[in-house]
Amino acid sequence: MPRQSHAHPRSSGAPFQERCLPLSTPCHPTSCFNCSSVTSLPPEASLPDYTLVEEVFFTLPPGASRHQVVRDQISDILVEAGDFIALQHDGGPGTLLHCGGDSTSPWRQSLLALNHTDWINSTSDLPSGNGTWAEDQACLLRVLYTGQQETPIPGQLLQAGLASPGDYTFQVTSDDLDFPSSASCPLRVVPPLGLAVIYPPSQNGTIYFPTNQTFLLAKVRSWHPAWASWQGDNQTFAFLPSCPSELVSVVPECQSDPFNDTLFVYIDLQLGDTLLTTVMLTAHSEVTSTNLTLQIRVEEPLRGLKVTPHPSHRVLMGTMVSYSADVDTGSNPSFKWTVDDKPHYTYYNTVLNVVYQNTGVYKLSVTATNHVSDLTEHYSVTVAMMKPMASLVVRGVPDIVTQGSAQTLSASVLVDMSVDATFRWSFGDGGYEVHHFKPPYNSSVFILDTNTQQVTLQKNITYVYAQPGEYTLMVSVSNKFENVSQKIDVFVFSVLTVVEIETEPKLLQAGHPIMFEAHPLPSPYGIVYTWSFGDGSPPLQGRERRVNHTFAQSGIYNVSVSINNTISYISTYAEMLVSEKIQGLSVSSSGPTELNTPTVISAQVEAGNNITWTFEMGDGTVRTVAEPQVEHTYAKDGNYTVNVTATNNVSSQWVMLDVQVFVLQVLQLEPSGCIQELTDVNFNAFVSGNSSIYTYEWSFGDGTDNNTLYGTPSVTHMFSTSGDYYLSLLLSSKVNKANFYAWVCVQPVIVNVSLVPETSYTLLGEESKFTVSAFPEFEYTYLWNFGINDSAVRGGNENTFTYKSPGQYLVTVTVLNNISFSNFTALVEVQASVGPVVIQHNGTKSNNLALQQPYMFTASADASKVDYTWDFGDGSILTGHNVTHSYNIPGNFLISLNGTNQVSSNSTWLPVSVITPIQGLTVNASQINVPLNTSVHFEAHLEQGDSVHYSWILCDRCSPIPSTNTNTIFYTFRSVGTFNIIVTAENEIGSLQASIFIFVQQQLDGLQIVAEELGEGCCFATNRVLHLQATLREGTNMSFSWNLIKDHEGTTNLSGKTIPVNFSLPGPCKIFLKATNLLSQLAVNRTIEFLDPVSGVTLGATPNPVAVNSTTNMTVSVSSGTDLRYSWSADREPLPWFLPSVQHKFGSPGLKLVSVVVSNEVSSETISEWVSVQEPISGVTFTATEVTEQNFLASGTTVVLRGENQVGTNVSWTWYLPNTVKMGKQVTWLFPTAGVFPVTLNATNDVSAEEISRDFTVQDKVEGLRLELKMNKSIVALRENVVFSIGITSGTSVTFVLSISGDATVELQNLTYTHQFTRVDTYVVNLTAHNQISSERVSIIVKVMEPISMLTMVNCCETAIPVGVTKSFSAEIQTGNRVTFLWTFDLHHGAKTTLIGKEVTYMPDKPGQLTIFLAAVNALGCQNLTRVIQVQNILSSATLEAYPRDTFINKTVNLRVSVFPRTTQATFQWNFGDGTGRQTTSVPSMSHSFLQPGNFVVQVNVSNLVSWTLTQVTINIRVLECQEPEVQLVHAPRLTVRRSQPNLVEASVDLKGCVRYGVEYLWEIFSSPLCFTPPGQGQDRIPLPAEVDTRRLQLSIPKMALELGNYSMVFSLTYEGIPLRKTACLQLSVVAGKLVPIIEGGNFRVWSKTQDLQLSAEQSYDPNLGPESQTLLNYLWECVDTSKGPSHCSSLNFGLGSNGPVLGVPESELEAEVTYTFRLTISKEGMSRESTTQMGSQAGA
Repeated sequence: MPRQSHAHPRSSGAPFQERCLPLSTPCHPTSCFNCSSVTSLPPEASLPDYTLVEEVFFTLPPGASRHQVVRDQISDILVEAGDFIALQHDGGPGTLLHCGGDSTSPWRQSLLALNHTDWINSTSDLPSGNGTWAEDQACLLRVLYTGQQETPIPGQLLQAGLASPGDYTFQVTSDDLDFPSSASCPLRVVPPLGLAVIYPPSQNGTIYFPTNQTFLLAKVRSWHPAWASWQGDNQTFAFLPSCPSELVSVVPECQSDPFNDTLFVYIDLQLGDTLLTTVMLTAHSEVTSTNLTLQIRVEEPLRGLKVTPHPSHRVLMGTMVSYSADVDTGSNPSFKWTVDDKPHYTYYNTVLNVVYQNTGVYKLSVTATNHVSDLTEHYSVTVAMMKPMASLVVRGVPDIVTQGSAQTLSASVLVDMSVDATFRWSFGDGGYEVHHFKPPYNSSVFILDTNTQQVTLQKNITYVYAQPGEYTLMVSVSNKFENVSQKIDVFVFSVLTVVEIETEPKLLQAGHPIMFEAHPLPSPYGIVYTWSFGDGSPPLQGRERRVNHTFAQSGIYNVSVSINNTISYISTYAEMLVSEKIQGLSVSSSGPTELNTPTVISAQVEAGNNITWTFEMGDGTVRTVAEPQVEHTYAKDGNYTVNVTATNNVSSQWVMLDVQVFVLQVLQLEPSGCIQELTDVNFNAFVSGNSSIYTYEWSFGDGTDNNTLYGTPSVTHMFSTSGDYYLSLLLSSKVNKANFYAWVCVQPVIVNVSLVPETSYTLLGEESKFTVSAFPEFEYTYLWNFGINDSAVRGGNENTFTYKSPGQYLVTVTVLNNISFSNFTALVEVQASVGPVVIQHNGTKSNNLALQQPYMFTASADASKVDYTWDFGDGSILTGHNVTHSYNIPGNFLISLNGTNQVSSNSTWLPVSVITPIQGLTVNASQINVPLNTSVHFEAHLEQGDSVHYSWILCDRCSPIPSTNTNTIFYTFRSVGTFNIIVTAENEIGSLQASIFIFVQQQLDGLQIVAEELGEGCCFATNRVLHLQATLREGTNMSFSWNLIKDHEGTTNLSGKTIPVNFSLPGPCKIFLKATNLLSQLAVNRTIEFLDPVSGVTLGATPNPVAVNSTTNMTVSVSSGTDLRYSWSADREPLPWFLPSVQHKFGSPGLKLVSVVVSNEVSSETISEWVSVQEPISGVTFTATEVTEQNFLASGTTVVLRGENQVGTNVSWTWYLPNTVKMGKQVTWLFPTAGVFPVTLNATNDVSAEEISRDFTVQDKVEGLRLELKMNKSIVALRENVVFSIGITSGTSVTFVLSISGDATVELQNLTYTHQFTRVDTYVVNLTAHNQISSERVSIIVKVMEPISMLTMVNCCETAIPVGVTKSFSAEIQTGNRVTFLWTFDLHHGAKTTLIGKEVTYMPDKPGQLTIFLAAVNALGCQNLTRVIQVQNILSSATLEAYPRDTFINKTVNLRVSVFPRTTQATFQWNFGDGTGRQTTSVPSMSHSFLQPGNFVVQVNVSNLVSWTLTQVTINIRVLECQEPEVQLVHAPRLTVRRSQPNLVEASVDLKGCVRYGVEYLWEIFSSPLCFTPPGQGQDRIPLPAEVDTRRLQLSIPKMALELGNYSMVFSLTYEGIPLRKTACLQLSVVAGKLVPIIEGGNFRVWSKTQDLQLSAEQSYDPNLGPESQTLLNYLWECVDTSKGPSHCSSLNFGLGSNGPVLGVPESELEAEVTYTFRLTISKEGMSRESTTQMGSQAGA
């Protein structure tokens, strides 16, 4: 509800009259007096101002026109004269309130209608000038106003104030019924004072005053006089109805009084220069008072605004200028900067940083403000382009510089006179100088050119190069804008004094590259080296001081080098020895060698010179000679390892050779077991040494002559008869003889074996007897297997066995001796007694069987193999386990069954009844269609069946009627429906059902035709579906048929209770309906008229869109329908036309809804069309966000483009953007790439068009700026060429400026920059990239360091250091900083020790070879150094042992030293105390023979590189009083036995007639396979079972007593009481016996054709394991042959698989009378496969 501002509260505002009228007089019905119409406002007319008082929102639902009451939220609104009501809605023009002309209404008004794009609210200005006035309008709007409102107030007191000011009557009424009373009084409610300060205005809750001007203006609302005062002052100020005249134009509140009760007061607070205070202001009237607390602040006005630097100074384009603003006086100033008076170039700060992108003269405005004053200054800024640096010239650099001489250098450059410049001299050797120049430049010192605005700067310096070399002198002049530089190569030479030659390696080797290095002094710079190697190769010349050369041949060469650096020359030479690497070392010997004969060792090499030969003979003897051959005689027999080492200056090779020194003896005789009689046997003797030089004399002990052979250890002999013979062999060499004796076992070969069982069939539990015979006759061993597990026994040629279960058994007997064996098998069958016989059949009705139906009968008994005979009692006799039989006549029969086998028989009987089954059951009824309550007769019929009885089911869910022997029944139906009558016939062996359907129905009555869509009407529209339904009052199971007759469309027949009817042509239709069931039928008819409905209505308006006040033609058309009527409306107002075509003009723009209703009696249709009324377009512009004033923007920026126009409606905006077109007043567009892009806006509507274009320059933002070092590191070396690589992800027209702190600043022309750092420091390198729209800066840190050189270990290293002693180590380098020293101490066992530091200490904890790795590391790299030293234990003690300590002269005493710590390597010096010389060895053992009797003290000095110790032992030497016995082992030196067999070992002893002492024998077995190891040293004695006698000449080793492996077996002879022990040793190898595959049942078996074949290998075993420790075997079964050929095996299917211990073959897979050969292969890991076979066949039928 808006309110007119300048009408009196007691009057109403008349529009355009500039005066108010009384409330009783309405405004004139026209806009002006004495005029009938107004086309424009008179000059003196003006619109009043309005303010929003209240607004109420409500929603109208859609629908027809109606009255709407709006009561909520509006009843409490207080209205005053001059208020008016405005209605806003979104329903379209003229659609909410109906207004029309009414000349009789005194309240007709002029109506203002506005079209607005948004809701008008309290913050909006009421639009003026663009609305439409309608004259003399009376609107259907009624507002009820009441001047008096009653408000009940409960209670005795009025405790709350009234919401609105005004005159009230306060009336009090008593509720006492006995004494009712009332009283009233008038009451005036005045508005609150509302004290407020209106000048100066409050700023964020604080009022600001200038110093000494602290007055304010306040206002209140009051109907009575009022006064003001403030706390702290005694003055009182009266409120006046108007403001002071000087403030009327400044304060808006002084210009309007909406309530006509506003009063003003002007107060001077007289605060002076108080900065901040709080003032309480009080206002009071005759009625009320109020307080207002004010926050007061006094500020000093600003004076003397100034800017530094002064903006009139020349400014360079593209550079940042920093302006700073200040004032002379004034408090709390803030500054605003504006460039060229452009709002988007406005900045708020004390300092302005600005970059001018273009040259020209700019206006720079700066405003200083505080809360009480402001100052503004304007400046003209001249922006010019910077003159680039030019003409950098460096003078005074000679071609060659002498080391140590002073050089005077000069540099000059031309620069812009407004910029500074820095000269940087980098001399390439670490020298660096910097000189700065800053403007303004003095014309008396520098050359100024005012025309070009440039100045020439020059700097002279003096510099001395201290070291020779090639340096790059770089002079650069730079500032923050640019950098120019010039590089000049400087060559500094020195006078050469001396040169030396060094090689790496120090020892030179032919065929290997050698690095020669010349060391010139004082400096290697600028030298040309000429090398001559003295081997005929051409001289080598170049600038490299290090060269590589390879000598093809060994020898002594004269190597020389000459050096020249253009100012001096010098040469030197050195003699070099070149050695050849030893290759192809090979060693041979004259062995094997008989004891006491010399052994010759010869060596040779394929390449090598200056060789020293070392022969370690394996017995402690070491010989170093210059010739590659030695001759040596060993003191005792044995196997020796000779180590031959060839050494020269550059290489070393060694080869080991086994040498055998033997005693003449026969080691072994083969064959060693039994042999076959009457067969030539080749005997082969294995002897020690070379068998071809001995004489062999054979004696076979069978009476034949001796046989003597020379050089041949083999002889052939035949034994004519069996027996044991004593064979002897005399072996002779040139110096010795040896005898050998052996027992030879001679046996026959088995030729034939036969096995005969007493009978082939045996009753279970009876004994089976077997007899076997073999040829030729001999005392054979017989092994019996009776075909069951654990049945293998050893026996004679006759045997018996009792079987515990029936079955077929394959009895196998094995006849064997030591050289042959043979198997034979026999098949026996064990059968059990038949036992009870049982009859079973597959009948389901106990023993009642159906006539002529086959049944299966099965026999069963206790025995497995039984023959059965059946007698069925009807003359049928059958045989077999399962038979099938059927009876052809009914009756009772007795079935008998007889079962027999080879050893017994039994019988049984079974009675059965044979019954005729039921067949052909049917049922009949006396009638099928049955009226309700009618009785029906049912009868059942059968084709056959014995003893039949019946049961009936007469309805669903009915229980069956109990069984009866009759086949008929009567039943009366009491309900309507369809009934399934079921009869069941059954007897003892089966049942059968039959059924019949009965239909029970009711008579028809009361047929009607019903159409719900039609109701009571008679007509229906065509082309619509009319549903017709048939209804009945009574009747069931009826069907309906319809007959529809219509003119010109023929007859239609339909069925169903409900049918759809749809006709396309109008006209009457006759409908006939007939209802029928099985009992009766009814018929009715009806006529319906069909009419065409209205359809296909279209409405067109031409033209559309149309201009304002132009005529448009509107036409409606229909495709079908008759008797049509037309009703038109526009903008929801009815039009007075009833024709299908009309013309109309629209007076205002917008969308106009035109509607027409087309109808007839049966239908109607409404169609509407929007007509667009438009205004022409003019004044088109567009704006763009994110774009600079010069139309620059960043790529990837999304720009919001918005079109604007001054005049025109229904504007379509088309944007022609790069490569696309967009629509809409506001669009967004992403400029993804850089370039210049035109943007065009085309604004159109249907009556006009206008276009505007602009070009946008798009640049890529500077992004992804990267500054990297090409060498991918941040730490570099001095004078290293450091290449900076610049990368950028995006950016166009980019300028790069590289600044190195304290070194250089340069504007780059490409993306790489090379720089040399000449001093150690940390540098910050900044890179700035910028273009017109952005800039980016990155920095990296570059550390410059010295590289590491000449790494050494100080005072290192000794040959060896002791364990447990701390050792100090120190490292030194010549150059390098920030170095970390990493020490690694590796003893090559366990963890390494790593330490860090220049000086470290280390204590080794174990002995070994210590490798010291030293690495010196800094960020530039590392140097490594390796040293190897020995770490040895400090020897704490040593113990010397002798074996034996009590012995005889000329006997070997074995000496061994035990050192503590045990793992210490040491050198042993032996002193035997018998006058022989001292001996030194590197092993702790030694052998020595004493030649005289006595007690001898043997001393050993044990030492290593860090310590030594002594130990000794006393040895007693005697003289033996008789000749020494001789001991030999029969099977020496090697014997191989199988673990699974018992073995016998025999010793041969010759006492030499010495019987003075008691003799003791002892057999021992040791874990070591070496015979020459002293007993008990490094060996473990193997315990033998307690039953083994080890003190006899023969040792019997039980089977399984030893584990698999290699052993040494020692036989020793000792004499009681004296220290004599004679031993003989052989190497014993215990090998595994072969796996034993066993197929149960022998070599041949026969199985029944009625059973599956099962072959069992469960008795197979590993002979090397005991019965309790057997491990799993791997099995493989194969069929390898059949009597029909091997291919017949492929048809077999192994049901249980071929990899288990049991092979199963189904009986169906095998053929009778076919012999199969199956092979079993067993294996296990680490052992070879073993196989056996078994043949077998099925027994015949």
